[in-house]
Amino acid sequence: MNQIINPFVFFSQPLSTDVSSHLCLSIDNLHNVTVHNEKFELTKLCTRAEKSRKGFRYGFKKWPAFLKLNHIKFDATLFFS
Repeated sequence: MNQIINPFVFFSQPLSTDVSSHLCLSIDNLHNVTVHNEKFELTKLCTRAEKSRKGFRYGFKKWPAFLKLNHIKFDATLFFS
């Protein structure tokens, strides 16, 4: 299942609960997500899960590399559409 997601929603790693819920992420449902930058160039990213105190939190593999490649500061506020 691939979904096109605007990366300008994600606040930092890990993904917010709203984004994780929208993507229907769970430990049994990790999948590729297609994101685009400001130039609408598409990149496919794999989702990942990390154990946290309250269960699991989710993020993207190679997210820091995507941010760096697109000259986005790691602590930038990003928007979801």
